[in-house]
Amino acid sequence: MDYDNPDLHYLALRVNLKLVNYDQAMEHLIYMRDAYVPERLMEQVAKQQQLLLKAYIQELDESGDIEAMDVLLGQLYYLNEPETADRLRQIIKQHEKINQLASLYPTQIQMTPMGRHHLVEVVLNDSLTLELILDTGASYVSVSDFALAQVHYELKRQGVTFQTANGQSQGDIVMIDSFRVGDIELTNFELSTLVNYPTQRNAGLLGQGFLSLFDWQIDQKHHVLYLAPK
Repeated sequence: MDYDNPDLHYLALRVNLKLVNYDQAMEHLIYMRDAYVPERLMEQVAKQQQLLLKAYIQELDESGDIEAMDVLLGQLYYLNEPETADRLRQIIKQHEKINQLASLYPTQIQMTPMGRHHLVEVVLNDSLTLELILDTGASYVSVSDFALAQVHYELKRQGVTFQTANGQSQGDIVMIDSFRVGDIELTNFELSTLVNYPTQRNAGLLGQGFLSLFDWQIDQKHHVLYLAPK
């Protein structure tokens, strides 16, 4: 490559951006900014710069590569992008918090967003996989009677009133052989039944009957439930 030719650097910038080689695209962008950008290329280079920064930051945010983010942060100051640098600093802080949580909470459960709620995958008796709504205001883990009919359980108490985030409900207390969330398995686990509970998206509620056994935190942005032994 003729390293003094801005047209070739501009072409390399566009090609590497299209090929998702963002670090190499940045090298060509910085070289052009450091050297000389002809007036005829200024508008195009500015446009490519914004496309590159948006895509590169998104990739680093998804990968969580803080070291690469720090490198990009220095490049942003060099490119006179203070607002973008401020946004990237916030992303770095978020990932530093994630890393801190991961060190404090050895179990991380990836949840599925559902509107304002989250779904958590659970397994009953090593045979039935269900999705439950994470409900920190619910006193029990509660499962629909329709779902429970598919596994063996022992009836413990009938007609019990329990609390959910939407108010009080009634059901029975039953015990199943095992209840698993991620790598955590609890044996002889008690939960409550939900009568006529809709099962289109989920089969019940994951409440304090499970959560109270652990220290826990929720990462709303990345949809992760962090758990640690008490």
